Amino acid sequence: MFKLRLVLFTAFICINSQLVSSQKLFIEGYIIKNSNEQVNGMIGYSPDKKTIVKCVFKRFDIATEFVYTADDIKAFGYKDGKRFESIETEGKKSFYEVLVYGDLTLYRKQSRYLLKNINQSFINLNDNTITWNDSKTEIKFDGPEELISYLKGDTIGYRKGRQGFKKEILPAVIAYNSRNGKKYSVPNRHYSESNIVNQAWRSGSNINRFGIITGLNIYSLKLKTEKNVFIPVPDPEKGPAFGLSYSRVLSRSSDKSTLRVDLLYLKQDFYTYNEEYTYNDLFVKDDAFFHFVAMKIPVLYQYSFKGKRVEPFVNGGLSYAFFIKRNYIHINESEAYDKNIFIKEDHNIIFRTGEFSAFIGTGIRVRLINNIDLQIEARLEEGAGFFNGNRSNLALTQSSFQPGIFAGLVF
Repeated sequence: MFKLRLVLFTAFICINSQLVSSQKLFIEGYIIKNSNEQVNGMIGYSPDKKTIVKCVFKRFDIATEFVYTADDIKAFGYKDGKRFESIETEGKKSFYEVLVYGDLTLYRKQSRYLLKNINQSFINLNDNTITWNDSKTEIKFDGPEELISYLKGDTIGYRKGRQGFKKEILPAVIAYNSRNGKKYSVPNRHYSESNIVNQAWRSGSNINRFGIITGLNIYSLKLKTEKNVFIPVPDPEKGPAFGLSYSRVLSRSSDKSTLRVDLLYLKQDFYTYNEEYTYNDLFVKDDAFFHFVAMKIPVLYQYSFKGKRVEPFVNGGLSYAFFIKRNYIHINESEAYDKNIFIKEDHNIIFRTGEFSAFIGTGIRVRLINNIDLQIEARLEEGAGFFNGNRSNLALTQSSFQPGIFAGLVF
């Protein structure tokens, strides 16, 4: 049993790691169309890309993805994060990151910096000679260093021994806007990768989810036969259940409908005892010991009622349990009036290879942290039973009733 648990846990870790590493990350954001219409949705994020050449956008987490270039939209950005605008330079449009947004706006693309004020077109800070034009005058500067000194109001002048213009330009633009009473904003450029990943998880960008399950399964077997022979009719027995789950959202218009497949390990032990006096004055005792170990695969449809943190759901489906270990032994003890005792042992009742069943269930899913949810559910299951009545020559009529309660984590 320990080896089986180890195998299941290892398989879960491997599959879940592969899933996370292969998925795109999306976080809340927006696009601004060429018509100036703003559309909110989710923006693809690639932490390893320093140059942004396209925007991957979708309206919500499971909607169709659209890819936009700098020719298709004016701008896009992440909620509480970076913003990118389409700018045409040298006859070609490309996305520039907005470092400061206001009356005087600062842009960057790799090592290239652009300035834009309300009175003139873009200023390329990488040029050797820079022309500045505001509402009062036009000034020429020999390189970005002199412009930075002007923007900061530095009467001493720029000294190259400071930090270099790439580190000086951002505070200089902020100082200029602030000193002149201009409204401005600085996008959160230091939005850490861990925060972006966490927001992507919280936004529900996963169409596929994995989970671990543990719980208690109660198995009640009903048996009947028309023959006058002993058949075991056990009391309901409790057994452990644990395993893995996989779910996938079915619709691109809503994430309420989910197809889910579980892989559960089950173990059930049964014992029955019966005693009676026969017509020929024999005192007969019957003991039956039987058990099975199974791998059950429930396939179910699940519908969720959306909530902020707690989501109720209902589900239902079909299941098949493969018996990987099974055994039945019957011991008959007959005591005659003269106290002689006769003992017989048999294995007359044979197991099926598996059991089909149908079930319905309900439960809740509670968001714990990031993309980790606690799931608790109860199921009612009706099955076909596990004995093979035809091969046992007993003409058995049987069914099973299996209520269960389960809890687990969904990733």
